Amino acid sequence: MTLPSTGPISFSQLRDEFGGSGPISIGGLRNAAPGLPASGPISMGDFRGKSAETISVTDRTISGFNNAGISVGVIFRTDGIIQRWSSTNGPNDILENWVTPTSAAPSDYQIRASTTGGSPPDGGSSLNTWVPLSSQRTWSRSSSSGTVTSTILIEIRKGTGPVLESGSITISANGGTGGGGIDPT
Repeated sequence: MTLPSTGPISFSQLRDEFGGSGPISIGGLRNAAPGLPASGPISMGDFRGKSAETISVTDRTISGFNNAGISVGVIFRTDGIIQRWSSTNGPNDILENWVTPTSAAPSDYQIRASTTGGSPPDGGSSLNTWVPLSSQRTWSRSSSSGTVTSTILIEIRKGTGPVLESGSITISANGGTGGGGIDPT
């Protein structure tokens, strides 16, 4: 859980957030979260709003093509990983961690996907509602002829707290033109 962004922070809060037992030294937590001083003075105030967990959703395009038709999509896995998948001729690449460290997943994280361009995804998880990441979440597009595209805004929060990270993912399936494969982007 993210430390308070205002007010006092206690050593027990630091221990709860960053782990450890017994006495805690703030100097020993320099690399515990992004934005902490790497050297020089460090104070309790430097920890305001910090978390041991980092959430990441990179803007990207996921596309695939195959003359015989194709389904292509994105998976937010319960082990903290974002994966690309394709029904044919393509690697199911690991794209990035949605939470670092991945051992923090799924905890009480929630995800929401909203269509921001093209038509809504034709396969996968709910749209426009928060759903827990304690189950794998997938959004996809399928085509047997021509190109279909969806752009979705992905938002992640912890519990009912504020959005911690968001990113735009465009999913494009082209069934009926080209050879076969999946776009490496």
